[in-house]
Amino acid sequence: MERPPADQESLWRNLPPNPYEEEDLPPLEDWPPPEIKARWAERRERERQRRSFRRKALLSLVVIAALIVGAMWVDRRAASPHKRASGPAGPRPELLAWSVDLGFDRLVTVVAVPANGPPVAVAIPGVAQVDIPGGGPPTIDAATLSPALMVAGVQAALDRKVDHYVASDASTLMTLVDELGGVQVEAESSFLFQGQSLGPGTVRLTGGAVLAYLESGQPEDLTARWEDVLAGIFSVRGERATKAWADVGGQSDALATVRTTLQRAAGALVLELPTAPTPEGAVAIDTKSVSDLVQRNFGGAGGQLVRVVLLNGTGRGGLGSDVSALLAPAGFRIVAAQEAAQRIVHSTQIAASGEAFMAKAQQVQALLGAGMVYVDSQPTGIADITIVVGKDFKAH
Repeated sequence: MERPPADQESLWRNLPPNPYEEEDLPPLEDWPPPEIKARWAERRERERQRRSFRRKALLSLVVIAALIVGAMWVDRRAASPHKRASGPAGPRPELLAWSVDLGFDRLVTVVAVPANGPPVAVAIPGVAQVDIPGGGPPTIDAATLSPALMVAGVQAALDRKVDHYVASDASTLMTLVDELGGVQVEAESSFLFQGQSLGPGTVRLTGGAVLAYLESGQPEDLTARWEDVLAGIFSVRGERATKAWADVGGQSDALATVRTTLQRAAGALVLELPTAPTPEGAVAIDTKSVSDLVQRNFGGAGGQLVRVVLLNGTGRGGLGSDVSALLAPAGFRIVAAQEAAQRIVHSTQIAASGEAFMAKAQQVQALLGAGMVYVDSQPTGIADITIVVGKDFKAH
């Protein structure tokens, strides 16, 4: 092979080294160099921070927009206070006291219709003692001589406000049973009706036969027999029951509401109010068991009673019955009564235990038709309202 001229060979020998020769490249595992890696990491961190900032800014805008919309909605609600919430309201819970006068005996039942849950009917023994201080009737049976005092007795037994009441008679009960098409009763023993022996066991009774069954037993059996009849009455449902209860009459504070409540009570579970014998042989309310029964079964039916202390400054006795008859249907309960420090007081005084009870104290004033209302600077702690009844109070 022909060699290049000497001058060309010299030129090739004097060329600078090739920077791209393989032996001059850094090893692959060292590429890219640490300083480049550091610049890339720094760039990625800046980008991450920018994205995080953008997300937080967007979230803040969404929250601010939601607060603005919420404030506008509240303003519209405030501007229209009479607008009802969407959806129909549920039925109002009710607690009803129902008495039936058989002549020699009287029957008392409490019917509770909760907003949620099944209705219940609670039979209260007439011999059960109740505490209506100030000379009130001593038993449920004695309290039924007046519908208003019947309410006072029931409220004392349950420690629960009664919403409405109705006082019926034997004729009303007979008509109700007949309009229901008769009722099926689990008779505890045999009895005579129109010369025919009925029971014991399951029998279907007309209105007249129901009265015969109630009146033929011993006094101590009356409540149990009334429970048997109540179970038959409330077992009837549908259109027949609706029509029969719509015709129920009696002395009532709100008869239309009472009828509706009794219609809603179809299918009610029948219970007896818990009682216990006293050492003297009487029958007392078992307050602990009654409280449990009410909590389990009444739901929102009834309400909190307003506690009243009564101080008698009239100089005459028996004031508890008169005042209870006026106040009980409005949800007040006399929890204590005694003579006033001054035997004769000319002007009735009605003291609320705090500003929260001023409206109730004014209601008492209206019910009594007398009295001066004020806030007691030293409330008793056992009552919401204290009444010092004076000579200006006239029993209705």
